[in-house]
Amino acid sequence: MMQNRKQNYRDIMRYLYTALNALQLLLGYLLMLIFMTFNVWLCSAVIIGDAIGYFIFFGGPTANQEEEDSHITCN
Repeated sequence: MMQNRKQNYRDIMRYLYTALNALQLLLGYLLMLIFMTFNVWLCSAVIIGDAIGYFIFFGGPTANQEEEDSHITCN
């Protein structure tokens, strides 16, 4: 019984990750097509949007990096 639930959960997560991967691929190709129009304003929007997205979601150090930085000593 419990094994069946775990298998169902794994299957659902596998389908979800597959769908998210397909969405990421689609968005990447759409952004590439927008960039290939060579319109300065659209290219700028793609670059600025990427920078803002990086800053919001990945801009800060992770907890592991903070711990490693606190153990660095200068000899």
